[in-house]
Amino acid sequence: MVHGGGLILITIDGFFLSRIPLRAKQFIFFELLSCLYILWSVLHAFSGIGNPYVDIGDQTDDAVYNTLAWRNKPVGALILAAGVFFVANPLIYLFCWTVSWLLPRRCYEANKTEESFGNNFEDDEAANEAVVVY
Repeated sequence: MVHGGGLILITIDGFFLSRIPLRAKQFIFFELLSCLYILWSVLHAFSGIGNPYVDIGDQTDDAVYNTLAWRNKPVGALILAAGVFFVANPLIYLFCWTVSWLLPRRCYEANKTEESFGNNFEDDEAANEAVVVY
């Protein structure tokens, strides 16, 4: 429940409270972060940093997660990393992007909302600025 609770809170905050919009071009940063984590897991496995929780459970490797045991099971770790990078990440991002696209936006153009806020813009530049609606 350690990761699941955080996922639920971040989802509620990102989609419903803050309504943070996702763009397709941000997928590159999502994949870059995944690459960095995979690289870190490989470096961690072979650098001898160690895992203080290796004696708890069935881990026989110093890997952060038993499924990413690059020393003991490199083929399984590579298959998992490739599956996450090429299959799971695009599907998760597509789902999050779709939800972000379907929910109403919080930013509207000023000329569409000036009647609802009672704003009287005197010049044309102020009328074209975006207003953040909370």
